[in-house]
Amino acid sequence: KMELIEKLELNPIIAAIKDEKTLIDALNSEIEVIFILKSTILSIESMIEKIKSKGKIVFVHIDLIDGMSPTVSALNFLKKKTRLDGIISTKSAMIKEAKKQKLLTIQRFFILDSISYKNSLKHA
Repeated sequence: KMELIEKLELNPIIAAIKDEKTLIDALNSEIEVIFILKSTILSIESMIEKIKSKGKIVFVHIDLIDGMSPTVSALNFLKKKTRLDGIISTKSAMIKEAKKQKLLTIQRFFILDSISYKNSLKHA
């Protein structure tokens, strides 16, 4: 957690990648934190490894991995097979499970009205 804060203090820009071109651009930049917003079951492991090999912090949007459902099994797979630092998800259950597994988490939610906002805060 401190490493993330330190890296963000040094370079407060976060790269949000969705394909190979944006991955290469992010890897060759000064950016220290990368969010994988779109990937596939076939590419996610190598994407994470490329990012980690550059010493960068990586979060994966677990809801948006094509071919993989956002489930506890998917989270267990990613934790066991990769060196991801954290996940992004709109699902409260995924966030809670990731926290149990000592991963960093970002809960993404969409605010449509004040009731949605209050409900999101309640479950965060």
